[in-house]
Amino acid sequence: MKIVLLGLILVTTSLQALADSTTQEVAISPEQALLEVKKKAKEAPNPSMDDDKRQELARVQLMSEAGRNYGVQLGRYNRWLAQARLLDNQSVQLDQSFPFGRLYLRSGTLQPPILDSAEDYRAIEDDGRLRKLVDKNFRTMVQARFRNTALTWRDFLLPDDMVKPPLPRETLLPRTSEESERWDKAMRDGWEEGRSMAIEEADLRLEALQRGFRGMVLYRLLALHGMIDPPQVIERRPGEVITSDSGDELLIGVREEIISKDAYFVSEPGRWKALDYGFKGPGEK
Repeated sequence: MKIVLLGLILVTTSLQALADSTTQEVAISPEQALLEVKKKAKEAPNPSMDDDKRQELARVQLMSEAGRNYGVQLGRYNRWLAQARLLDNQSVQLDQSFPFGRLYLRSGTLQPPILDSAEDYRAIEDDGRLRKLVDKNFRTMVQARFRNTALTWRDFLLPDDMVKPPLPRETLLPRTSEESERWDKAMRDGWEEGRSMAIEEADLRLEALQRGFRGMVLYRLLALHGMIDPPQVIERRPGEVITSDSGDELLIGVREEIISKDAYFVSEPGRWKALDYGFKGPGEK
C-alpha cells in the first residue's frame, strides 16, 4: 500500500509531459463578425444563376466542407499517434504509477468502489433557507463491479478509434487546381481543429485516470480505517448441469457470484479505527 501511495503522490509530476496546453478561445469583434457574414453571403447561390452553376457551387461548398472534416479527422488521428508513442515510451513508469490490479478485491476479480472527497464543502438547500457547511465530504462515484481483467492506464489514456480516417467519396474530391487550393486550405484549417480536439481529449483522459486511481486508493484507505463497509458477494450454484431453453448449449459445474450489497459508509465513529502505518516521530524507537 505504501508503494501505491507513493506512486499516487508522484503521479502529477511524472505525467506533466503528457499534456499540452489547450488552445485559447479568441474573441470576435463586430468587424470580424461582419466579414464572416459577407463571406458566407458570397458563397450562397445567386437566385439569377442557372441550375448548372447553382449545382456546381453547391458541390464546391460540399467539397470544402468535406476537406475540412477530413482535415479534422486527420489532425486528431496524427496527434493521437504521437501521443500513443509518447505513452508507450513511458509505459514502465505508468505501470508503476497506476498499479490498478493491486487495488482489486477477491483475487483481482472485483474492481473496488471509486470514491471522491472534498474539503470545506458548502451547499445551499431548501430554496436558500438552509446553508450546509461540511468539513469533509466523501462520495461513492462508482460502486464495485466484476471485471475479467483489471483496468490499466491504457483503458483511460488511449482512445478506441485510433484508425486512419478514409478519404471522402470521389464526388467530393477536388478536380481542378483552383479546387485543390480550396481543398488544401479547408483541410489545413480542419487539421488544426482536429489536433486541438485531441489535445483537449488527452487532458480529459488524464484527469479521468488520476480520478479513477485516486478513488480506488481512497476506498482501500477508508476500508482499512473501518469507515466504509466492503461490498458483499454471495455465491450461487444454479446446478451442476444446465442446458439453455433451446437445448443448443450445455453448461457443467456452473457457479455464479453476485454483488448482493454495495459498499456503504459507516456512520458510527465508534466503529472507526486508527491505523499504525509504521511511521515514527523524532526520538521514537
